[in-house]
Order: sequence, then C-alpha cells, then structure tokens
Amino acid sequence: MNNNNSALYDAIKSAEITSALVVHSSGPGFAIPIARFGRLYNSLYTPTVNRKRKINGFSQIAEVGRMQILRTPRKLALGQNEVFSLIGLDGQAIAGTRTELSPIIAGWLNTITASALKLNLAIFCRNYDVAYQEGRLLFQRKSKELGNEDAAARWFISAFICLPIARELARALIDSDPFEDGMDLSALPQIIINVHNDIDIYFSDEVFKPEQVGSKQYRVDVRNILELARLSTNRNVAIKYGRHNNIDDEYDRLALEAQISDELARLLSLKNQEGRVAYLLEMYINKPDIYSYVIDHYEDKSGFANRAIALLRNKKPSMIRNHSDGAFQVASIIAEIMRFVFPPGKERLIVALSIRLGSYNVIRHQLNGFIRRSSVLRALKSVEEIKKVLQTK
Repeated sequence: MNNNNSALYDAIKSAEITSALVVHSSGPGFAIPIARFGRLYNSLYTPTVNRKRKINGFSQIAEVGRMQILRTPRKLALGQNEVFSLIGLDGQAIAGTRTELSPIIAGWLNTITASALKLNLAIFCRNYDVAYQEGRLLFQRKSKELGNEDAAARWFISAFICLPIARELARALIDSDPFEDGMDLSALPQIIINVHNDIDIYFSDEVFKPEQVGSKQYRVDVRNILELARLSTNRNVAIKYGRHNNIDDEYDRLALEAQISDELARLLSLKNQEGRVAYLLEMYINKPDIYSYVIDHYEDKSGFANRAIALLRNKKPSMIRNHSDGAFQVASIIAEIMRFVFPPGKERLIVALSIRLGSYNVIRHQLNGFIRRSSVLRALKSVEEIKKVLQTK
C-alpha cells in the first residue's frame, strides 16, 4: 500500500458524521449526513450503502443547502448499519441508525403538524397507529384536491408505500439468502387499480422470489405497511410479481366479464342516444379496460350515436395515469364529436355530458365555451338549465 492509499485508508477509519446538509426550508425533517476524514480532507462526503443497507464507502457531495453542525460527532465504520441524519424540533442536527433514532422520533410525533412529514417519520420508527391517522388525512385531502379517489390512491401508494415495501422486500431476500445481493430498487413497480377497485403493486419477478422469504420481521413489517395503505385509501392492497396483464388468470377474467355485462346493461337502459354517448365517454375516463372492450363490440340503434361510436373506436385510452389524463383526452374527443352534431341534439348532448362529466374542470369549461360561442344554443329555452347544471358540478 503506497503512502497516499495508506493515508486515505487511515482517514476513512477515523471518519465521523460532523454535520447534516439540510435541503428543506425549515423545521424538523430528514437531512443528508455529512462525513469528514480528519484534517487532510476538506471536501464533503456522505456515506453510501449497499443493498444490505450497510455502509460500503463514501461519495463526495456538493454543498447545496444549509449546513447544520452536529452537537456531538458520530463515529462511522465500513460495514456498520446505515446512518441517517435528522433536524430535530429544536433545530439541532442528530445522526444515528434507524434503531437509535426511532425512540427519539417517536417522542416528536405528537408535536409535528405537517402530515406528510409526520407520516414518513411514523413509518420510519414503525409507529403505525400514528401512520394510519395521518395516511387517511393525507388521502382525503388529495382526493379533494384532484377530484377523484383513483388518482389520489395512486399518488398515495407511489409517495408513501412503494419505497418502504421495496426496502422490506430487499431486506427479506438478503436475510433469507446471505449470498443474495438483494433487490434492484431501480425496477419501479406498477401500481394497478384492478377490476375490483382494489390496488395491486407489481414488482418484477426477476428481482424478487417470494418463496425465498421466511423472515418473521419481514412479514410483520410488510403486513403493517399494506394495512397502512388499506386504511388510508379504503382499498385492499396486494403485492404481485411480474408484469400486469388485464386478464392474467381465470378469476380476473370472469370478474371482468361480469363487469362488462353490467356496464352494457346500464348503457342499453339509457333512453336517448346523447346520454349513451356521454356514458361511454365517462367509461373512457373511469374504466378504460372495460371501455376498450365495450366500444369494440357495441352497436347503437341511432344514427348520431353510431357515428360517435365509429369515432370512439379509433380513440382508445392511452397513457392514462389518472382521471385528469383521461379527462383531457375526452375533452379532445368531445371537440370532434361537436363538429357533426346539430341542435337540438347538441343541446341534449351538452346536458348529458355535463351530468356525467361536469365534475372535471377541463370538460366543464369546454362545455361552457360551446354555449357561449353558439347563438343557437344561447337562444334555446333550456340554456339556463344547462348553465345551472354546469355551475353546480
């Protein structure tokens, strides 16, 4: 070993966490632990970990944010458990392992008011009673903000559930097989709302083998995280493996067929063709899998509806991550349909669309625009009724 390598090796052996880099504005929260290697090294470094969450080295980091000095430096060693850094309620920086910090964080939870931070800290220290309360509150707020619960559920699972689940899967796999390097957390899971309106989180079957897991603590932690997701979103949440297929087993196929039959029965029960077209567009947003099947097999008895259906067959839902995406796509379709519908059919269509889809801002504004630009619609007796419907959505 040359002198330079020897000096670096000695410096790493004496490394310690001396400060925390704060990237959030103010208040308590997680920070980046900053290590120094004695007097010879002035650059900033943060410890890195392997998939077993053990410290395996250090990475140089730029000073972007506010540096907070620890009251008491914390010694580090290669191979020890992952070290975290936090800014406490008093504004002071602390550092430690999850086991060391959890009791400290638990004492903060009754004081913290920011729900997202409180939820993350509660999950970190495994205080699931607090996590359940904050999770439900966050989901309800996001549902109100987005205007639909499906989008809010996907947001909640992505923001608060996927990473803790992935960490537990990786830990469980390593615990069960000491020669296994662990799960590739870069393989992002799919979040699917299935035909039963529950949530499936699909992890790649190439990075995780469920039969390898036997850890009791893993089962407890995963069960608690899934229960947090269920109580927060009011939906059952399951871990699955492999790529999602809309009809990947007999049970799902039969359930989907039953739901398609129900939707067709509701569609056929509607008396006017404008109402049936509006129902199909609602299905496009809310139930894209069912819509894709129905639009390929449904024939209407009325001329305008069949012309609209011919257009819709070329407009399959694509890249719909949430209801807002679907609403923007449907607004584009409505603009095309309006070009070949004549009053009073246009008036009836606007009423039907407002009843079905008036809760989506982009569509409500679009329909109001059609009324303002049409001298024929403005002159019709029921325009005021249309406007009243639109304003109450």
